[in-house]
Amino acid sequence: MPAWWHEIHIARVDDVSREILTSEHGGSIKQWRHRITVDERGPYRSRYTDEIDIRAGALTPFVWAYAQLFYRYRQMRWRRLARSLRDQPSGSA
Repeated sequence: MPAWWHEIHIARVDDVSREILTSEHGGSIKQWRHRITVDERGPYRSRYTDEIDIRAGALTPFVWAYAQLFYRYRQMRWRRLARSLRDQPSGSA
């Protein structure tokens, strides 16, 4: 059972700039704006970036700390997935 509802609105998906913008809120989080960008860095390489604007009143420092841990963990998992896909023999994906 969730402690609160969290609403996510996808504000923009831009294929040209490879960017997704969301506007989110829920519980004590009044605003959570998330910008995801993917930049091509060459053949089989890219750079994935999360930018977050958090507004949660007095809880903002705690929500910020949670976001730091969450997105660092997610980045670690993305890297692990990329390595495993890279190391698969051709044709087995």
